[in-house]
Amino acid sequence: MESEPPSSLPRSGSGRRAGRPRLYHTKSKAGCNRCRERRVKCNESRPVCNHCHRHGVPCHYSGPPASSQPGPRLVNSSYHYNAAVMSTSASAPSQQLSSSQSPPAFFPYVTGSATFPDDSTSTGSSDISGHSHDFRQRNQYWMLRGLLNFTVATSHTLPGTHIPSVRECWSIQVPELALEHEPLLDELLAFSALHMIRSRGEAESETALHSFRASRLDDALRAHRQSLNFLNRENANATCFTSILLLVDAFATLQDRELDPYSPPVQWLQMVRGARSVFAASFEMVKHDPSASIMAIVRSSADFTDGTSMFTKANLQRFAYLVHGDDMGDGCPLADLPPEILDAYRQTVGYIGAVQASIEAGEHRMGICRRLMSLAALIPAPFIDLVEERRHRALIILAHFFAIAAHVTDIWWVGETPFREVYAIRDNLPASLQHLMAWPLECLAARNGSSIPSTTAA
Repeated sequence: MESEPPSSLPRSGSGRRAGRPRLYHTKSKAGCNRCRERRVKCNESRPVCNHCHRHGVPCHYSGPPASSQPGPRLVNSSYHYNAAVMSTSASAPSQQLSSSQSPPAFFPYVTGSATFPDDSTSTGSSDISGHSHDFRQRNQYWMLRGLLNFTVATSHTLPGTHIPSVRECWSIQVPELALEHEPLLDELLAFSALHMIRSRGEAESETALHSFRASRLDDALRAHRQSLNFLNRENANATCFTSILLLVDAFATLQDRELDPYSPPVQWLQMVRGARSVFAASFEMVKHDPSASIMAIVRSSADFTDGTSMFTKANLQRFAYLVHGDDMGDGCPLADLPPEILDAYRQTVGYIGAVQASIEAGEHRMGICRRLMSLAALIPAPFIDLVEERRHRALIILAHFFAIAAHVTDIWWVGETPFREVYAIRDNLPASLQHLMAWPLECLAARNGSSIPSTTAA
């Protein structure tokens, strides 16, 4: 892919080309010498900080550790999302983040604290900085294993990979592209590590693998957000793929979110819309470049990424009972709803009907996965607000979305999420509305049988 001439690339105030994002932060008073010189955020882990560990270089400190420095922690079990990391800067790439800002968490990771705890007992030799050679070798081991696993296994489980051109793109072109773009490489490794954790168990070195994923995901989120400040034709192609991987990764982590007490997955929905905005802004820069590898993904999905082609009367009729009738017990009769709210309900139901139509037509399961991810990104913003308000109609519609996903629960990143979310919504609805959950519950029951039930208006 051709890049713009050097003279057309944006420059910072110092005249430096901004094609490759630099992750500037305020200097860390207690950080290592290398991080302070590079003006990057140091997590101040000793004897080796995350950045020096990742780059495999000596780590030196000039002063004693800060009194408030936390000790090493493992991966936090709390799963939560924040859409800000995906939505900020997408519409205004030139606006830089404050030097004191750091990206908020919407994935299960511990910011700046992921370590390999086994190394505290390592007997391997160390360099002058105290950097264990065993420690560095283990990190390199997981990097190589993660890249290999993504190429030969994880990439084949991504949406749309039943199409040869899409499969080749993810398994060959994306790993090559990742070697030149740090956010994509970090997210690729983080997602591959999650695949190994979920599908193989990885009993051996389980703690190290969890910590490796946490560290890589932490780096991916930070670098991805920072790169949005310097979005250009040079990194837009890689940013598209990073956004897609983060979107699928986010869905995968729904399997582990707390459901007691129940709260709707609002932050996940907001993050998905943010990912779509980032993808749109990035794709705009490469859409006229036929050599951009993202074109293999876009060309293969042109028939349903446009919401207008999915929202038809026939698709709406499949679940017409969801947008008919009176008040559902939350003080919102349809006749009293503002037009934009009613449209949000109808559009979402129409999109769900389109995915169900493709299932009944016998579409490949990886194609269904792609439609599900597209549907999540196309859900109107007012509908997300209704879910956040816990409107019964919105929750029941959301249950239908997750019920359709039950058709692909054998895909590792889908897993038990449809069952968990549908049952959680059912348990939080009044008895008078349980009849509207009949179809989603039948879908879950059919998962142990032969097929997803067809739909008729109630």
